[in-house]
Amino acid sequence: MGTIDLLITDAMLPTLNGGKLYQRLRILHPKARVLYISAYVDSEYVGSDITPILTKPFTLQRLLQ
Repeated sequence: MGTIDLLITDAMLPTLNGGKLYQRLRILHPKARVLYISAYVDSEYVGSDITPILTKPFTLQRLLQ
């Protein structure tokens, strides 16, 4: 199995929010980092300890920053 270095996920997913997805991923890939994207910056689903959040819409240049 390969490694996952970075998970880019929406903070608010239909059945599993981004924070819970990241928690599950870290079981198999403990060194993985996460970048959340969201149109709802103040989302309660993200949690206060999670940064940064890239707000939608964004450009490719902003994502690369």
